[in-house]
Amino acid sequence: MQLPDKIALSPFVRIIVPLAVGIILSSRVTAPLWLVITITAGVYGAAWLLRETDAGWWYVTAAVFVTGVLIMQLDDTQQEVPRGERLLMVVQIDDTPYTHGRWQRTTAHIGYFRSFPRRPEGPASSAYDPSMSLTPGHAAPPMEYARSRTIRDTTRGNYPKAGESPANPGKWVSVSEKIQLYIDTCYRIGAGEQITFRGYLNPIDTTGSSYGRLMRSRGMSAKSFLTPGALIARTTSEYRSAGYRAAQVQHGAVERIMRLDLSEADRNLVATLVAGERRGIDPKLRNDYAVTGVAHILSVSGLHMGFVLVIANLLLGWIVLFRRGHLIKNVLVILAMWSYAVVAGLSAPVVRAALMMSFAQLALGTSQRGNGYNLVLGAATLMLAIHPGYLYDVSFQLSFVAVLSILFFYPRLYRYRKRLGKIPNGILSCVMLGAAAQIGTLPLVAYSFGNIPLIALLINPIVILTSFVIISTGLLWLLLPLGILNPVCSFVIKTALWIQNGLIEWAAGIPVAAIKDVRMDGMSVLMLYAALGLLAVWIKIREDARTEKLAVTKKSRIFAR
Repeated sequence: MQLPDKIALSPFVRIIVPLAVGIILSSRVTAPLWLVITITAGVYGAAWLLRETDAGWWYVTAAVFVTGVLIMQLDDTQQEVPRGERLLMVVQIDDTPYTHGRWQRTTAHIGYFRSFPRRPEGPASSAYDPSMSLTPGHAAPPMEYARSRTIRDTTRGNYPKAGESPANPGKWVSVSEKIQLYIDTCYRIGAGEQITFRGYLNPIDTTGSSYGRLMRSRGMSAKSFLTPGALIARTTSEYRSAGYRAAQVQHGAVERIMRLDLSEADRNLVATLVAGERRGIDPKLRNDYAVTGVAHILSVSGLHMGFVLVIANLLLGWIVLFRRGHLIKNVLVILAMWSYAVVAGLSAPVVRAALMMSFAQLALGTSQRGNGYNLVLGAATLMLAIHPGYLYDVSFQLSFVAVLSILFFYPRLYRYRKRLGKIPNGILSCVMLGAAAQIGTLPLVAYSFGNIPLIALLINPIVILTSFVIISTGLLWLLLPLGILNPVCSFVIKTALWIQNGLIEWAAGIPVAAIKDVRMDGMSVLMLYAALGLLAVWIKIREDARTEKLAVTKKSRIFAR
């Protein structure tokens, strides 16, 4: 099968590209929404009428393009929360807060807000106004988080619709905006909780600095501070979300990790690596991880899900001997990854990583070539159609690129392994999986984070190996917290941490460990990925030529007999 035929097996290649281009170029469209909807309907009608002609595919491509423009226009019509005004906000905590100085930093979604009236004597002060408390007339009843990521009234239904401007300053306005939230350390608030507090929403400059570009890539353009005395209400247990319940599971996992016979610093780092609990890490050590380009292992991501994927496939390999064994094994591996996602708190990046790696498992397990890429591209297309802003989210970009890179490079790297036994092969598989992911993500990391970690190319295989040992041993302890295993698990983890932290501290001290303050524009990144794509095509063409040559040689030998 030639390369064009294999591309034809992945029709989502032809869908996701015009969809992404439409999302990107939607910011340049100044036409009113009704006109965009009319044009979209017209293009779809033309594509349907001309579907049997040679030009039909071009109309389909145009229809997908205008769909990208339309869904981004619809996404941009949502009400924006006012900046610099004193507000009462109802928010959902997305991620487990981690301590950064006197603040706990996390991300949150604003579901409702209402403004405070300005006082006659001047601007509103930061003091709480009793007249704006949650009185029966304007009460915020118990909330549950709707599937649309907005908080809705479960008892009254008297809130205005999204985009409605409050004529009365005390009236609630429905919104859906992602923000960075700084919580004072006097509070203990977990992921999934819904809180009502008063404060200000301050804009983040997303144009100049690398930090601003990072916040923009994560879909955030504002931040707020939850100061002492500003918290008004928290949801009752009756309306706890799935994220909150996952955070409780995560908290239980962290408590179990804290029973290991390790130092406090090591326990905090293990809790970060295994359960995604990022509180308590030494700032210097965190900086060393960032400088050396291995900070990605400090947050549960596709790499961690890849570890679970490899471990589950190795442990469940015997199931394929039974009838429908391949199907059962794939289902169990995917369940294992989603169980780990719950342990890690079900934050948005964890959910995306689990989703992408689930499709990767289906892709690796499929018998027809080309279906793997089509599954991953189909998943990405669906996610963009639901939430077009994901295209600018760096965690989505990294997950998507990493999975594609794994699908292409991992099988080719794996061919060079030696038969070393089940356990050594499993460890080598994880190292190769991490290397395959890094090949695809390096240009994006340089663009998003503003540095090129040169030393990462040298130390990443070792760090991936040690982190695999730490995470797999930590998961074993979470599953079997037996007293007899505590000394063994503690010794293995302590040794792996000693090697990993020592290597990273040494690498961070090298003057040329990383090229900092890298300035790359989008065109440079596209050119790098175009070059990487050409390399992949060249490798594929060579493989096809070699396969065809072997087939011809085999036929000639058969005829020679």
